[in-house]
Amino acid sequence: MFRKTAPKYGDIQMPVIPEFANYTLPTGVQLHVMRGGSQPVVKVDIFVRAGGIRANRPLIARATANMLIEGSIKHTSDELAQMIDFYGAYAWPTVAPSSATYSLCCLSKDTPSVLPLIEEIIKTPTFPAEEVELYVAQELQNFDVNMMRTAFIASREMLSAIFAPGDRNGRVAQREDYANVKPEYLKEFHSLAYRPAGAHIFVSGLPSDDDVRVISDTFGTNWDGGEVWKTPMPKFNDEVQQRFVPFKGEQTSLRMVRPLFNRTDHMAFVILNVAFGGYFGSRLMQTLREKLGLTYGVSSSAAINNLYGQHVISTEIKNGSHTQAIDVIRNEMRKLSTELLSSAEMENIRGTLLGELLRSFDSAMTAVETLTSTIVEDVPVSSYREYYDLVKSITPEQLREVAARWLDPDKYSVICVGEV
Repeated sequence: MFRKTAPKYGDIQMPVIPEFANYTLPTGVQLHVMRGGSQPVVKVDIFVRAGGIRANRPLIARATANMLIEGSIKHTSDELAQMIDFYGAYAWPTVAPSSATYSLCCLSKDTPSVLPLIEEIIKTPTFPAEEVELYVAQELQNFDVNMMRTAFIASREMLSAIFAPGDRNGRVAQREDYANVKPEYLKEFHSLAYRPAGAHIFVSGLPSDDDVRVISDTFGTNWDGGEVWKTPMPKFNDEVQQRFVPFKGEQTSLRMVRPLFNRTDHMAFVILNVAFGGYFGSRLMQTLREKLGLTYGVSSSAAINNLYGQHVISTEIKNGSHTQAIDVIRNEMRKLSTELLSSAEMENIRGTLLGELLRSFDSAMTAVETLTSTIVEDVPVSSYREYYDLVKSITPEQLREVAARWLDPDKYSVICVGEV
């Protein structure tokens, strides 16, 4: 039956935050175990300080992570893939600017069989020359295809616009850089970064005590220490950038970006950002999409860590409408800086953020993903309670003050790629 009125909802309570069982292995690796769920599945995330900004050359960190599975001292890439597939397991890497994570998901009963393969992948990869050559050829093809996309070009321009020249956070790969993806450079970076110093292993799902023991034995021995690497403070461009890149295509990609504060000051801004462009009912969606029809979607995000943050506004718009879109975005910034949000908007924002908070802890695996940053960045778990309380209590006046401090249109670099 068609429902004409929305169903009632109750007050969203602070979710219960599950706790890790924490261990320090003889190698120095920090092991964190969180049990939960109803299925006999285990997920293992191996976190190391092997991100892109640690490598001296572009592409090396990502190539190293992707090539780990392409051969070890005991098995070829085909053998590793077939054995992992035999158990119905799945293993994959994720590379961030300051870290890399190698993840495994398998049935609990298969953990003792699959884990030795992951140990080979992490500790003793060989980076065969023929596999590296094939990888480079595939990546070059992907690069050439991506360079025909305005969104890809705009993202590259955005990085080099916000970060100062020479800062590795703003480094983007050029086509000629793929020639430097060689086995010797991958081995060198692996030897430097894939070490237990500063490493963490997160185990979630329903691991048995034997599973935890196997994981402890596997990564608590025969793994050299290395040196603890700390992410350096980035350097930003002193001047706001205005970059308009002509490119013939179906649409125009627009990015606006500015650096922000670090994690300690971000909670109120995260709440404000939802109203601005952080969900489907946001100001930017209502103006650019619903009212003007310039885009299918627009979003803004506040990415913040212990060292810095950045606020990014991203959209793909109709060709020839970039000037109008930029004016609209700037005007919405000014409105939030001078006008109060309505009670209806505040209610939508609170519901959206509290619902996201609930989803962040709805299973052991999602809870681990949520809490990983609190462990590796040494953020108190109590910050989630503080965030919950702020979402519930923050006023329109407080959000207007935050907007006046940070949503300054003149502080945002503008990158536009398309028919400009």
